[in-house]
Amino acid sequence: MADGDLYLPHLSLTFGGSFWGSEIWQMGLRLSAGVYDTPTLRFDFCEAKLDDVATDVTSWFAHNNSGTSKQAHLDWVKFNPIGADGKYENKATTLSKRIVSSPTGGDFPYSGSGTLPPQVALVLSLRTGNRGPREAWGHVYMPCQSLQLDGSKPTLSTNAINNVAAKFAEFVNALNNWPGIDPLDGPVVSVVSKYSDYTDKRTGVHKTFQAAITPVTDVWVGDKYDTHRSRANKISQTYSKVALES
Repeated sequence: MADGDLYLPHLSLTFGGSFWGSEIWQMGLRLSAGVYDTPTLRFDFCEAKLDDVATDVTSWFAHNNSGTSKQAHLDWVKFNPIGADGKYENKATTLSKRIVSSPTGGDFPYSGSGTLPPQVALVLSLRTGNRGPREAWGHVYMPCQSLQLDGSKPTLSTNAINNVAAKFAEFVNALNNWPGIDPLDGPVVSVVSKYSDYTDKRTGVHKTFQAAITPVTDVWVGDKYDTHRSRANKISQTYSKVALES
C-alpha cells in the first residue's frame, strides 16, 4: 500500500437511488469511529446502527424542507467501516439496507416552476474548525428541486436556502446523536482526508499532510446552483444536424 493511500479508520454512510427514471444518484458522509477502535468493533457498530441511520436518512430526504428533488428516489442506504486503504474493512460483507418505499423529495415550499435536469445540483458544504488548506471543507452534491429564484436575480431565495441549510443541519445532528452512547464516545460527521506526500509541480516545494479526521462544526448552503459534471457526462445526448445551404 502506497503512503498516499493511507487513511485513518472511519465510517462511511452512503445513500442513493434512481433519478429521472434511468439515471443514478448517490450521496455520502463520513463519520469518525469514536471509541470503536478495532475492525470488529467498528463493523459490529455499523451493523447494529444501520436501521437507525437509514431512518435518519429517509426522514431528511423525504422532508418538505430538504430541497431534494421529486425526480430522485431513495432506494438504499449503506453504513460501513473504512480501513487505512480507503476501502471497506470487511471485504466479505457490505452492510446495506433497501428502502422499500423508495421515497422522493418532499413538497418543498420554495420551489420554482419547472423541473431541473439531472446535472444541476445544490452543494451542501460541511465546515470544520480547521482553516488550513485541508480538512476545512467537505462538499455534498444534492440532486435538488427547481428552487425559487430571488426575484430577477440568478441566485436562490434566502428563504429557500435557509430551509435547506436548517434541515441539513438537523440531519447531521441526528447522525451525531447515538442514544445510550456518551457524546464524547460516539462517531460524528467529519471531513476525512488521506495522508499525502508530494512535490508541488508549480513551486517545487515538497509537502506532507498527515491523514486526519476533523469533526464538522457548521453546514453551509450557497444561494446558487452548481453542476455535477460527472453526472452530466453520463447522460446520453442526441444532436440535431442542419446542413447550411451550399
